[in-house]
Amino acid sequence: MSNSFLYNMKNWGLIFLFFLICSCNFEAQQKKEVEKLVKSELARISFNQVDQHPYFPNCNEYEEQDNLDCFYQEFKAHLISELDLSSLKIEEHTQLFLIISVNSNGKISLKECQSTSLNNSQIESVFQTQIQKMPQLFPAQKRGVLVSSEYQIPVQLTPTN
Repeated sequence: MSNSFLYNMKNWGLIFLFFLICSCNFEAQQKKEVEKLVKSELARISFNQVDQHPYFPNCNEYEEQDNLDCFYQEFKAHLISELDLSSLKIEEHTQLFLIISVNSNGKISLKECQSTSLNNSQIESVFQTQIQKMPQLFPAQKRGVLVSSEYQIPVQLTPTN
């Protein structure tokens, strides 16, 4: 073999090694860029807001705010449809707040019932029973992903005679 052939092979080997090192470095640099982009996107996403609120089937055709209003109206309609308050002694107009959760499957659950003038455990029991009868919803969405969400529903109770 000639020296020039060996010399050329050595050069080709060095060139190959150079490209191999550069391509590995390029891949590592690309991975860092992707990680940086993901971190910046996550920093910009507000996880306190959803893109689409949960909704009952007949609320689907409304725009975002009207959809949320429809959700509240439908929720209250289902809530009072068969609500039995006979076990409670309501002597004055009372406002209470139901903290509800809608999971990513559309199942509603009562997380908390807040009232200043009534026994919260009694009220919670009555509303828990009614909420369990509610139909399943279409869950909230964030960037196309089904997510859980929480809502505070004001409820006015009037005295019973």
